[in-house]
Amino acid sequence: MTKNDLQTLVNELREGACYLNVDTAPLHGCGLPDFEKGKMIRKEVLVQFLRWQCLMMNGNIDEEELCECLAIFKEKKIMML
Repeated sequence: MTKNDLQTLVNELREGACYLNVDTAPLHGCGLPDFEKGKMIRKEVLVQFLRWQCLMMNGNIDEEELCECLAIFKEKKIMML
């Protein structure tokens, strides 16, 4: 993932983008060591995954969790479509 890709994801998350009918199953287990590297995943799936992982009950974003998720995306060489 490029820096621009990551910035696009964060911007959409901060703007409140929500893709309700998107299945995040392609990212299930992405933090595990046996998760396949180099997967190509749609932007909507990535944003919805971040929304699920990082949005707190008060509507704020958990910045620490966001950083961890983005690091996983880079480590696993996830490519955004």
